[in-house]
Amino acid sequence: MRDFLIDLTVLLVFASAGVAQDKQAPAQRPLTLYQKLEAAGNTGGPAPRRDLLGAWTGPLTPKYVDPPPLTPLGEKL
Repeated sequence: MRDFLIDLTVLLVFASAGVAQDKQAPAQRPLTLYQKLEAAGNTGGPAPRRDLLGAWTGPLTPKYVDPPPLTPLGEKL
């Protein structure tokens, strides 16, 4: 009986070692742009200043286009 328990223990140890070797390390995610810049020593600095001056109204004269055709239900109504 004692020999059986020793054999069983040895078998379980080798079986568990084989299972541990079958597992692969998880795939590493690719670096993000921020991580690449940080690794290169470039922290980016402050955001650039934007010039918001100028016309924000768009074209002052509207473009007139033909309206799209009506569906049969639209013509009926």
